[in-house]
Amino acid sequence: MNGSIVYSNINFLVSLKGANVVDRKNMLRNVTPRQLSAIGRVASLVVDGSANALRRDAEIFRRKRLALRCLASDRTSFARKKRLVSTNHTLVPVLLRIDYVIRAILREVGSDGEA
Repeated sequence: MNGSIVYSNINFLVSLKGANVVDRKNMLRNVTPRQLSAIGRVASLVVDGSANALRRDAEIFRRKRLALRCLASDRTSFARKKRLVSTNHTLVPVLLRIDYVIRAILREVGSDGEA
Protein backbone atom coordinates (compact mmCIF):
# COMPACT_ATOMS: atom_id res chain seq x y z
CA MET A 1 0.00 0.00 0.00
CA ASN A 2 2.99 2.30 0.34
CA GLY A 3 3.25 2.82 -3.42
CA SER A 4 -0.40 3.71 -3.89
CA ILE A 5 -1.00 7.40 -4.48
CA VAL A 6 -4.72 7.00 -3.88
CA TYR A 7 -4.20 5.17 -0.57
CA SER A 8 -1.65 7.70 0.68
CA ASN A 9 -4.16 10.51 0.03
CA ILE A 10 -7.25 8.67 1.30
CA ASN A 11 -7.81 11.13 4.17
CA PHE A 12 -7.84 14.04 1.74
CA LEU A 13 -10.19 12.24 -0.66
CA VAL A 14 -12.65 11.30 2.09
CA SER A 15 -12.68 14.81 3.54
CA LEU A 16 -13.11 16.27 0.06
CA LYS A 17 -16.07 14.02 -0.67
CA GLY A 18 -17.79 14.89 2.60
CA ALA A 19 -17.16 18.64 2.43
CA ASN A 20 -19.84 21.17 1.63
CA VAL A 21 -19.57 23.27 -1.53
CA VAL A 22 -17.64 26.20 -0.05
CA ASP A 23 -15.16 23.97 1.77
CA ARG A 24 -14.73 21.79 -1.33
CA LYS A 25 -13.90 24.83 -3.45
CA ASN A 26 -11.33 26.00 -0.89
CA MET A 27 -9.76 22.55 -0.68
CA LEU A 28 -9.53 22.29 -4.47
CA ARG A 29 -8.01 25.76 -4.68
CA ASN A 30 -5.15 24.60 -2.42
CA VAL A 31 -4.72 21.09 -3.83
CA THR A 32 -1.19 19.64 -4.12
CA PRO A 33 0.12 17.77 -7.17
CA ARG A 34 -0.02 14.39 -5.37
CA GLN A 35 -3.59 14.98 -4.24
CA LEU A 36 -4.59 15.93 -7.75
CA SER A 37 -2.80 12.86 -9.06
CA ALA A 38 -4.90 10.70 -6.72
CA ILE A 39 -8.08 12.23 -8.14
CA GLY A 40 -6.69 11.61 -11.64
CA ARG A 41 -6.04 7.92 -10.87
CA VAL A 42 -9.67 7.46 -9.87
CA ALA A 43 -10.77 9.33 -13.00
CA SER A 44 -8.64 7.06 -15.17
CA LEU A 45 -10.57 4.04 -13.87
CA VAL A 46 -13.83 5.58 -14.98
CA VAL A 47 -12.46 6.71 -18.35
CA ASP A 48 -10.99 3.36 -19.37
CA GLY A 49 -14.02 1.41 -18.14
CA SER A 50 -12.25 -0.59 -15.43
CA ALA A 51 -14.82 0.58 -12.91
CA ASN A 52 -18.35 0.07 -14.07
CA ALA A 53 -20.17 3.32 -13.47
CA LEU A 54 -23.25 3.12 -11.32
CA ARG A 55 -26.46 3.83 -13.21
CA ARG A 56 -26.98 7.12 -11.36
CA ASP A 57 -23.42 8.22 -12.19
CA ALA A 58 -23.33 7.20 -15.85
CA GLU A 59 -25.18 10.27 -17.10
CA ILE A 60 -22.92 12.64 -15.14
CA PHE A 61 -19.79 10.89 -16.43
CA ARG A 62 -21.12 11.02 -19.98
CA ARG A 63 -21.71 14.79 -19.75
CA LYS A 64 -18.33 15.44 -18.10
CA ARG A 65 -16.26 13.01 -20.19
CA LEU A 66 -13.91 15.69 -21.53
CA ALA A 67 -13.05 16.81 -17.99
CA LEU A 68 -12.57 13.17 -16.92
CA ARG A 69 -10.23 12.48 -19.84
CA CYS A 70 -8.14 15.54 -19.03
CA LEU A 71 -7.93 14.55 -15.36
CA ALA A 72 -6.92 11.00 -16.27
CA SER A 73 -4.27 12.07 -18.78
CA ASP A 74 -0.62 12.17 -17.77
CA ARG A 75 0.09 14.79 -20.43
CA THR A 76 -2.25 17.40 -18.97
CA SER A 77 -0.45 20.01 -16.89
CA PHE A 78 -1.04 20.51 -13.19
CA ALA A 79 -2.41 24.02 -13.73
CA ARG A 80 -4.96 22.81 -16.30
CA LYS A 81 -6.05 19.92 -14.08
CA LYS A 82 -6.39 22.25 -11.12
CA ARG A 83 -8.49 24.65 -13.19
CA LEU A 84 -10.67 21.76 -14.42
CA VAL A 85 -11.27 20.45 -10.92
CA SER A 86 -12.10 23.94 -9.65
CA THR A 87 -14.66 24.59 -12.38
CA ASN A 88 -16.13 21.08 -12.24
CA HIS A 89 -16.20 20.83 -8.44
CA THR A 90 -19.60 19.08 -8.53
CA LEU A 91 -18.03 16.15 -10.37
CA VAL A 92 -15.56 15.41 -7.56
CA PRO A 93 -17.97 13.92 -4.96
CA VAL A 94 -19.47 11.64 -7.61
CA LEU A 95 -16.02 10.57 -8.76
CA LEU A 96 -14.90 9.87 -5.20
CA ARG A 97 -17.61 7.36 -4.33
CA ILE A 98 -16.09 4.66 -2.18
CA ASP A 99 -16.35 1.85 -4.73
CA TYR A 100 -14.35 3.80 -7.33
CA VAL A 101 -11.69 4.71 -4.77
CA ILE A 102 -11.36 1.12 -3.55
CA ARG A 103 -11.01 -0.15 -7.12
CA ALA A 104 -8.29 2.44 -7.74
CA ILE A 105 -6.37 1.32 -4.66
CA LEU A 106 -6.67 -2.34 -5.62
CA ARG A 107 -5.51 -1.57 -9.14
CA GLU A 108 -2.45 0.27 -7.88
CA VAL A 109 -1.34 -2.48 -5.53
CA GLY A 110 -1.73 -5.12 -8.23
CA SER A 111 -4.95 -6.89 -7.31
CA ASP A 112 -7.96 -6.87 -9.59
CA GLY A 113 -10.38 -7.26 -6.69
CA GLU A 114 -12.10 -10.35 -8.07
CA ALA A 115 -11.68 -12.73 -5.16
